[in-house]
Amino acid sequence: MSSFIILTTTPPQSTKIQPDSTLPSTFKTFLLPALIDYDGDGYADLFSSVDDAIGSIANYLYIHGWKKDGQIIYDAYPNNVRKVFKPNKNLSKFIPLSFNEGGKDIYFIGDDNFIAITKYNVSHFYAMAIYYLSEELKK
Repeated sequence: MSSFIILTTTPPQSTKIQPDSTLPSTFKTFLLPALIDYDGDGYADLFSSVDDAIGSIANYLYIHGWKKDGQIIYDAYPNNVRKVFKPNKNLSKFIPLSFNEGGKDIYFIGDDNFIAITKYNVSHFYAMAIYYLSEELKK
């Protein structure tokens, strides 16, 4: 509980957060460096400020390699020489992926943005779920 209170009430640049604070190491390592006060009220508030929460998530992804014009995933067609993978010129990393959906094997290539999502949770299934959710939110 004390970690929650510290996280939600401490200004982002405050000296109150020390390496020996009661925040779990996950917060210190992954979350705190990305927190930003996007709405300008003096606090990076993930729970009461939609602007701070979205801004901090965007900053987290940026820190971990998010590319503005990245596509997240590309369809892949193994063993089909007519459908060669042609990456975006700004792509610096990619990862081949395969999933089984409804008994059918499907193949993708995850780009820098997919890899940025996996910096929060290493599961490729998690990252694909986030991708699918983002596609639904666009509708």
